[in-house]
Amino acid sequence: MAGLLICIVAIVIGFSYAPARVPGYFNIYITLGVFLSSAALCALMGARASQQMRRAIGLPGGRFAAAISFAKGRRLSWLAVLALYGICIHLFDYPHLVRSREWLGLGGVPLVSSVLVLLPFFLFAACNLAGLYRGEKLLRASTWGLWQYEGFYMRQFLVPVLPFLIFSAALDTLGYFPRAEESIYVYPSLLTAFFCLFILLLFTFAPLLFRFLWKVERLPDSPLRRRVEDIASSSSVRFHDIYIWHTGGSGIANAMVTGIFPRMRYIFVTEGLLAVLPEEEVVAVLAHELGHAKYRHMQMYVLLAISFIALVNSVDQYVVSMLSWMQERFGGSPDVYVAAYAFVLLLVFWGVIFGFTSRRLEQVADAFAAQKVSPQVFGSALERIGMLSGGPRAMSSWRHFPIGKRVRVMREMADGIATIRLGRPATVALAVVLIALVLGMVLFGYEVYSDATISPAVLLERRFAYAWAKKDYQRAVGLTDTLIRTEPENAYFHYLRGAGLDELGRLEESMAALQIAVELDSENKEYARQLKLLRQKIEKGK
Repeated sequence: MAGLLICIVAIVIGFSYAPARVPGYFNIYITLGVFLSSAALCALMGARASQQMRRAIGLPGGRFAAAISFAKGRRLSWLAVLALYGICIHLFDYPHLVRSREWLGLGGVPLVSSVLVLLPFFLFAACNLAGLYRGEKLLRASTWGLWQYEGFYMRQFLVPVLPFLIFSAALDTLGYFPRAEESIYVYPSLLTAFFCLFILLLFTFAPLLFRFLWKVERLPDSPLRRRVEDIASSSSVRFHDIYIWHTGGSGIANAMVTGIFPRMRYIFVTEGLLAVLPEEEVVAVLAHELGHAKYRHMQMYVLLAISFIALVNSVDQYVVSMLSWMQERFGGSPDVYVAAYAFVLLLVFWGVIFGFTSRRLEQVADAFAAQKVSPQVFGSALERIGMLSGGPRAMSSWRHFPIGKRVRVMREMADGIATIRLGRPATVALAVVLIALVLGMVLFGYEVYSDATISPAVLLERRFAYAWAKKDYQRAVGLTDTLIRTEPENAYFHYLRGAGLDELGRLEESMAALQIAVELDSENKEYARQLKLLRQKIEKGK
């Protein structure tokens, strides 16, 4: 499940790129150097986590201390993967490089550009997994090889990637309808709506992708299957089927339910869990998954994801202007501050808000399993799963309370000390989801209003950006002429005109435009740098 969420965050990072300016001149060798050094850093971060684990095994506390050390190192390594990918996207304007230059003749091919945008993430992830491999194998006492380990996670990543690529291909077809494509580019609220549609489609069809991308087989008719079906029937929970998930000797003991609609809702249980847990405990674990379906937790996750998309896309354009004072005071590129904001927002929303909500929903599912089977049985199942994962009972996780705390609650229920209460954690989780949803919808509504009342100058700037992205430099220059007529003292508009004329090969006119930009804003180092480069270019051509 963590792999799916990591990949979804990467998709948001990669395709939330929308430059508020014309990106600078690119050097393919610098970009390649950044990619290779970032990949090496990801491999080192993963290897460091594995090394720390091997060292911790010899310390007091042994395996438990090693598990804590490895868990922390693994989290840091995945944060590094996402952070480095974000740097490539938002600081080095990598998507613009892909879409504006024909890489091996493929950069302009529909869908291929989307694959190329995601390529750095998969490269960084593969290097990180190579570093984590030895630690993961030691932690779980698994028998899988490196390629099995890499393939296991890559198949998880493909679950959100494939529907997104299909969705992206549908957007690419808009290139045959320029007016429709330009409307999405010019009016951000339309892009937000498309992203929200993608999230809904992803959660709808993800169960089918699990079936075809993972190695699964249908759980045969057996007492175990009939027990689970009886619990579902008595609780008015509907699902389509139960599958055994073969993880290739990984030692992973886990189960999950997926699907927001009953006709495409599946329960998956790993062969590792079936092999080590008694049948009664397996029933309790699967009852826990039924609890998620009973109380519509997947639908809550969909609403949280849609709220996040609305929040990011709606707020981003205003954050750029709000952070401009930081750029003016401390210097540097404004993209640095925007990227820092995006990273903090990701961390706060998914690390804090989503984690807080998920832990409460897990409490609800725990209580449901205790009701339908027994607190003692489910508590025993949690103990075994904790031992198989190699982690200490007190170690908390992003989405779950510590195993020790969950087991203690089950024992208190069994002894009659605590009653089975579903209301409080369910109410708290629902309140968080509703607050996030209302906030996202309010911001999205304001974004729609802003698009409807957009000023002519801003509209022209966005049309210029679209023309530039489509390499229609003649039209881009014409739009800058209109912008300059409305605001002749705006240095940025003259800079844009110079950039467009440069692309058209009209170097003398480009230099004149850049000179005006420098005269109007003599403190802007970027304008002066581009003017210097253009003069050198003209001198070489003589």
